[in-house]
Amino acid sequence: ANPEATGHITLYTDAKGIAYPLPDHPRLQIDYAAPARREDMGQDAKAAITEDQDIFLWFAGERELATSVRSAWRASGRRTKDAYISAFWQKT
Repeated sequence: ANPEATGHITLYTDAKGIAYPLPDHPRLQIDYAAPARREDMGQDAKAAITEDQDIFLWFAGERELATSVRSAWRASGRRTKDAYISAFWQKT
């Protein structure tokens, strides 16, 4: 682990839903959002894109949300190599 790394992670589950412990890191903030807020994942990611800061965006979510986040990333003019945006599932 890089001791100089900084970050903000939002997991859309309750802390009890985590099957393994996440290690503490002094520069890493982990927030747990209620599973009911999963539909807000895309908006939350797009809000981070519009902030004026140097970020690497890692987004994994439902296909339509991932597509909208990917479009927002491209529209922002940020570099493709500074994001990993993946559709992990699709609504049926």
